[in-house]
Order: sequence, then structure tokens, then C-alpha cells
Amino acid sequence: MRTSRKDRRSERVPVTQRLLLTILGPSGAVILKEIVTTVEISQHGARLKGRRTLESNWKGFVVQLGSGQQAPCRVVWQTKSASEPASLETGVEILAAHNFWRRGFSNPDAEPEPAEIVIEDASVTPEVLLRELGEASDSQAQGDLQVLEAVWCGLVEQLEERNLFTRAELIAAIRKIGLKRNP
Repeated sequence: MRTSRKDRRSERVPVTQRLLLTILGPSGAVILKEIVTTVEISQHGARLKGRRTLESNWKGFVVQLGSGQQAPCRVVWQTKSASEPASLETGVEILAAHNFWRRGFSNPDAEPEPAEIVIEDASVTPEVLLRELGEASDSQAQGDLQVLEAVWCGLVEQLEERNLFTRAELIAAIRKIGLKRNP
């Protein structure tokens, strides 16, 4: 049975990748092999598209055909594909302790840790701060500018998440400052 969005342990990412799915019987003998395609992956599993009928709780392993990376898995659910009538979609749980997909996933239910903002000199006005940043960026190398841009983007995103302003309000404020500097 599929889990609801709120029960998921990590984000789902659409990815198309070929895997070899091998199902083992109770004695450990191979009872089924099929090359399947991922539809989406998560840290703990995947939604696969294939043609063979599988049963919940069957166990086996998946192998990434590109890298040879292997992990044990368990069949969780299976249903007919809505997009391809001849195919079946199967949910599998990856039972490996290692990062099978070799990528990071976010937890959709995790609460972001509160960021502590320390203002060293609250008497600096936004206009002065922007002017100093502009002067500093004029004399910095391209790599430093990319770091500065990443810092500003992160700051803006955090302030937006805290509902301190909207993107439209920020743009209007920056334009207003620019108009004051260039009458």
C-alpha cells in the first residue's frame, strides 16, 4: 500500500534509471529477474516501472546497470501504470544501510532549525549596507562575487520564509533605494 505524503521519510525525485531487479524465493534461489526503470526515487526506495507481476513483501535486490551499485530491497506495493497500460508500477523499499542513489534527499516533514541572526551594528541603515556591498563587490574577484551572490540569495530566501517580506516588496524597496541614489 502506498504511503501518504505526510508519512514519507524523504523527498521524491523524478529520475529515469535502468535497474536489474532480482527477486529471491524463500530458499534464496532466484525466482524472477527483470530490467526495470525508475520513475522516481527517494532515500529509502523507488517507484519502478516494469512488466512482471510482483507480490508485497517479496525480497531481493536491485542493481544499477550504469554503476553496478547493488542494494537489497523489498516490494511494498504494485499497481497498473496509468500512463502505459502494458506496464506495472511497483514501490520498493531499499534495505541498504548505505546511500544507494549516491545523492542527498531532504526530509519534507523536518522542521527547519531556527536560524539565529546576530546584528553586530544595528545602526547601519540598509542604504549604507547596500552601498558598502556595492563598493566591496567592485573590487572583488569573480569567484568572490559568486559567493556574495549565494549569501544574498540565501538571506533573501530565509527572510521570505519568515514572512518578513515578499519578493515583490524586496524588489520595490531596492528600486526605491536605486532611485534615491540616482535622482
